[in-house]
Order: sequence, then C-alpha cells, then structure tokens
Amino acid sequence: MAFNVLHFVLFACALLCVRFTLGEVRHRPLTRPRLWAPSLASGACALTFAFIHLGTHQPPWIIGAAAAIGLTVGLARGFTLPIQVDQQIDKVRLPRARASLGIALVLLAAVIVEIAGSLIGTVPFFFRQFSPEIATLCACMFIGRAFAIRLRWRYMPYVDLHRV
Repeated sequence: MAFNVLHFVLFACALLCVRFTLGEVRHRPLTRPRLWAPSLASGACALTFAFIHLGTHQPPWIIGAAAAIGLTVGLARGFTLPIQVDQQIDKVRLPRARASLGIALVLLAAVIVEIAGSLIGTVPFFFRQFSPEIATLCACMFIGRAFAIRLRWRYMPYVDLHRV
C-alpha cells in the first residue's frame, strides 16, 4: 500500500486531537463542543484507518475488542474524573488531564508508524498492522470519557469558574 491522501487526513486528525487536548492540560474551562473535539478528531482518525486497512484480512473481533476496552476505560475515567461545572456559562473544567495528552500522543505515534510504513513500501513493517487497533482504542477512550463527563455535567454542583 502506497502513500496517499488518506495519510494526510490521518496526520491532520491526529494533530487536531493533540491540539484540543492541550487545552485540557492547561486547565482551561471547556465548552461542550470543545469537550467533544478530541473524540471527533480521533474518531475520524480511526475511521480513516479502517478505510485504509479495509483490504487486510485481520479478524474483525480484534477491532471490536479494542473498541470495547477503549469504551470501558474511557467511561471509567470519565465517571471518576473530578470535574468543576459552571452551568451559567455552560463550561466544565477538568483537572490537569495529562493522560488525555498521552492518549493523543499515542494516536499520533500510530499515525506516524502508518505513514512511515507506507513510505518504506515493500519492506515489512511489523508495527504497522497494529495501528488501526491502537487508533480505535484511543478514539473509544476519548468517546467514552466525553460521554461520561457529559452525563455527569447536568448533576454536578455549580462552581463559578470565573472566580476559581
């Protein structure tokens, strides 16, 4: 499989995911769209990986297992994460979420391995076959975490984020 336009899409989505998780690390209040932005970018990256690796003959249960593990870990993290919610301006502040940046960097590393493997060409690149599963795992972690935070958002006590 050669280098193509979908690799640019992969790289752009992974960089967007890293960019949006930097706001969480900086401890800034997030709006609802900003909370879902890493999930959408990593989900687009995982779907692009699925399109690229559609022709490989890997069993589908591996992707399903990665998705189930990612959703479980993301939901657990989202429900246990201490958050502060300001319902007046509809924003949430997460703790300095360095784990989110780590997940985004793992996704970026998987994309770089995929791009390097496509540029190398005929030389077998062992780690390239695990890139779609890693991207699915990361995307489902972000989706599960955002979903759990969104479920908790409404019932959290009010905190004035302008004064904190």
